[in-house]
Amino acid sequence: MRLALLASVGILTLALAGCGGGNAGTGTAEQPGQASAGQEQQGTQPGDAAKGKAVYDANCASCHGPDGKGGQGFIGPAFASADGKPPVKERLSEADHLQTVRKGRLDKGMPAWEGVLKEQEILDVVAYERSLD
Repeated sequence: MRLALLASVGILTLALAGCGGGNAGTGTAEQPGQASAGQEQQGTQPGDAAKGKAVYDANCASCHGPDGKGGQGFIGPAFASADGKPPVKERLSEADHLQTVRKGRLDKGMPAWEGVLKEQEILDVVAYERSLD
């Protein structure tokens, strides 16, 4: 019984830490849409999808798939069109997308990246995810 409990805790820990190679962050599970105006940090530039691809490959592909299509074997949802769903840019506002990356959705297994990634990296990776069709 004790071994089964330890195994369950270990699997849950791996699932939560798996997105991003163990850099799961410590944010709370807030719902999208709670971003306040002007939340972006000073000194950042608009997101750069080309730079965001490297951030995605290092931190997001393990859960959302290398092509952003999620699917079987991946815990995260697709960003690109997949399984009859439109791309993320048609399903989620950019503000809500940024909020989800920053604060996470622990109820869905999505870790918070605020404090793990730099704000510019968050802007870049969201730009990349939103460029996927």
